[in-house]
Amino acid sequence: MLSRLPMIGCVAAVCLFITAPVDAQTAAKTAQNHSWADDCTFEKDKIVCSVKEDSPQAIGPLQVPNSSVVVIRVTNKSPFDDCTLGDIKTAEIKPPDPIVTILQLLTKSITGAALPSSFKDPGATVSGKSQSQRTPADNLYMDLKKMQKTIDDEIAEAGKLVSRNGDAAQNADKLFSNPPRTKADYDAPATATRISVADLRQSLNDLLGEGEPSVESESVHQGLLRDRLKDILAKGPQDPTDVDTIPADEVLFDNLSGKIAALKANYDAVSAAHIQFRALSTFFDQVDTLVKTAGKNPFQKDVLILPFVQQTATTSVSCSNSFSKKTTSPQIPVTVMYQKDPRLSVSVGPLLSTIEKQKLGTTPISTGVDSSGKPTFKSVFAVVDHAPVQVVPFAFLNYRLLDFSGKTNPAKKKSVSLNLSLGVGVNPNSGTNEPEFFVGPSIGFKKLMVQFGDHIGRFQDGFSGGFNIGDTVPANFPSTLPIHKVYRNGFGIALSYRLPL
Repeated sequence: MLSRLPMIGCVAAVCLFITAPVDAQTAAKTAQNHSWADDCTFEKDKIVCSVKEDSPQAIGPLQVPNSSVVVIRVTNKSPFDDCTLGDIKTAEIKPPDPIVTILQLLTKSITGAALPSSFKDPGATVSGKSQSQRTPADNLYMDLKKMQKTIDDEIAEAGKLVSRNGDAAQNADKLFSNPPRTKADYDAPATATRISVADLRQSLNDLLGEGEPSVESESVHQGLLRDRLKDILAKGPQDPTDVDTIPADEVLFDNLSGKIAALKANYDAVSAAHIQFRALSTFFDQVDTLVKTAGKNPFQKDVLILPFVQQTATTSVSCSNSFSKKTTSPQIPVTVMYQKDPRLSVSVGPLLSTIEKQKLGTTPISTGVDSSGKPTFKSVFAVVDHAPVQVVPFAFLNYRLLDFSGKTNPAKKKSVSLNLSLGVGVNPNSGTNEPEFFVGPSIGFKKLMVQFGDHIGRFQDGFSGGFNIGDTVPANFPSTLPIHKVYRNGFGIALSYRLPL
């Protein structure tokens, strides 16, 4: 029977790297405090928005012109990772992580069968005999003990080999967990907290250069001993002491078989690890070539989003290790609004005009007292309300001429614009609703508009029909006053807000 120590699933560094949860609420709160539009620029005919792999935050919503080509640029990227664009609703099937597989293989420790507690060791008796006095059972016992000592030494060395391979696997996992993100970091020597790429590659090459361990010679030797044991059992005891020696031979042989099986299991674990190490070494060679090739930048990846028209595109960017296929960063949500910024807009707001306010009507004035002493009055044509300026509600149609903020950041809405505005208002200040007009330039500050220009308003100039201000209103005069109205021009300035609110 073989006894096995408990298998360690993964070392602490690996477990932490695999199971570290993503705090969605913290990520969302951080994203709210950061404007991703600040990280977008024009590059030829593309809109490029950047995000760091080592500190990912949600991108968007970004408003870009229809049919724009948007590129999500992942910077501070591990050279061992690949970043792809995908649907955030797509469930990703992750293949097994070979690094974890290596560690699981190398952390197995198998020992040989233990001798039973009832085992009676004839060692002193056999050793006390001279070479000529020893029986075939005695000689087999001596050879079995010698081979056991050899196998025990080999198991001890195999343990050291397993440990060296395990260290290499853990170092690979640590490198992937804390990868270099610039060429300077990639070329830098190892530190107390960081594994060097060059040192790990050399370690892998050294381990692979040791060759593949095997128990072929031990198996051959074991077969020869098995044949001798069969012959002894067939002939029976040759000496009285063989009564104890032959059973001891059988127990020792079973124990030796267990030790050889343990040694083979350790060698198999090392060989399985070397299969992964060869692939890992080839992967490092490919990355090293990319790092050292002019014009290549494995620390950055551009992910293209196909253009749309009048649609909101929601997707995500995810990065994973190209060798282990392990996800190295949480999915980065991306929202892009493909929307045309219209030239025409409507805004509403009050207009302050320099056209004076004048409302004509009739007003009673005192004429004295009658014979009984009561005051008497008469109605005269008069100005009943007047102000040097007035405020009129207006609606404006604004045509955007140009933006002052330039095109340094296409995904950031233009903050200042120059417009030509035409306005229509209804003036209630004279007691009737009078249509009035405005024309002039305007400056837009996002949704806030400031118009200034020519206000064309209705003005009550005087009375028609031969009546003048101050004249007495004739008796039985109709209720509709004969007011003469004219259009006047004056300077107007308005503060309006674009619709929809």
